[in-house]
Amino acid sequence: MLTNQKIFLSSTKKDLEKERKSLTDMLKTADYEVCCMEWFGAFTRHPKDEVEDYVRQCPIYIILIGESYGSIPEIDNVLLGKSFTEFEYDAACKKCKEEGMVILCFKKEIERTDERLLKFVDQLGRSHGIANFKNAEDLPGIVLASLRRELNKPAFKSLFQKPEVEKPTEDQNEFSDDLKYFCNRYNQADAFDNSFYITNYQNPIHLFLLPGQKDDSHTSFVNRYACQFKYEGKNIVEVSVVTKYFPLQSELQLLARIKNEIRTQLIEQLSIPLRQITTDDIFDALAQAKGKKDVLIINLIIESSYLKENNILIYKKAIELFYNEIGSLKSKNEEKKILIFLLFRQSEGDQDKQLSSQITDDNSFLKDNKLPRLEKICIYDIEDWLRARKIEQNEDKISDTLQKYFPLYYNQPEQTFSMSKAEIILDKILFDKSKNP
Repeated sequence: MLTNQKIFLSSTKKDLEKERKSLTDMLKTADYEVCCMEWFGAFTRHPKDEVEDYVRQCPIYIILIGESYGSIPEIDNVLLGKSFTEFEYDAACKKCKEEGMVILCFKKEIERTDERLLKFVDQLGRSHGIANFKNAEDLPGIVLASLRRELNKPAFKSLFQKPEVEKPTEDQNEFSDDLKYFCNRYNQADAFDNSFYITNYQNPIHLFLLPGQKDDSHTSFVNRYACQFKYEGKNIVEVSVVTKYFPLQSELQLLARIKNEIRTQLIEQLSIPLRQITTDDIFDALAQAKGKKDVLIINLIIESSYLKENNILIYKKAIELFYNEIGSLKSKNEEKKILIFLLFRQSEGDQDKQLSSQITDDNSFLKDNKLPRLEKICIYDIEDWLRARKIEQNEDKISDTLQKYFPLYYNQPEQTFSMSKAEIILDKILFDKSKNP
């Protein structure tokens, strides 16, 4: 967890009261310090000057836009021409320019008639990506996903200091801070953010190998990044191809199967003709589709039980050929992206483990595209998570929480289960705790 995660929350109050409470409760649960104008108490200076100083003390600025433009301050009975919210935003922009700052904008999906507010929203849209939210329940997850993504960009890491912590033991697990969008191991999400996607953000084509257990479908991991694109206002289209194909005789046969399945699903979803599966054809189809799609996510699913000793090389060659074809761009299009997730699901059989290691431990083509493996967890890991997140610290309360939310595993502490099974429950614990601290 980064230190000095102090957030200035800027918004009008009356029209966004539920949203502000829902968001501040969740941010506090996630160990952020939230600062709002109405919490300042009494002070000597003019409110405009006071609030601008508070903004400059925070490395993170979040603005919520509702249906109200907000109250306008005055000096010597003369209105200043801008609302307090807009003055707060101006102060954040100044700090961002001089020292660096994370500025995140979120807009409620409602109609607006106030010309001053419409002008302000237009100004925000020209300077930042604005994420939309529907209601108080929708907002916290959107904000947490955006925060995690921004705070992991190299440009912002220098704004924060990491605390000195004891190095975890080899078998100790760490979980991410916002489980709804991570629902996987911390080191896997961290590797994805820092080593792969964020580092190569400008690239239009990405390939990732996610090795894991058979009952870890990886869908939550993929959904997290699909959600982030959606919250940035991007339109997503997603296809999934199970690469099982028998009899399997050559990599060209498997490659044709993969491309044909992708083509079929894209034609169905985009409702436009698509002759070939090349990057240029795909980008053209995304641009012509209704609503103009921005991101294509391709899930290539391999079960370890599909592998036979004479099939391993075919799979590797077919995937490499597919990636090389997709990666050969005639003209770079930074506005469109294709994310290819190779979802490898390994069963428990010894023979499958031996065969699958020849793909996941590949030292050539997949070496730089492989994320750390998803492993299974047990009830002790959940207990460590409750303490580390300071959700429960009293031993009796920890025991009660484990028994309440994980009744099947409470009396079998050594039994392991997949992170995907725990994801929804861990998210529910956070939500319940935020409502009843």
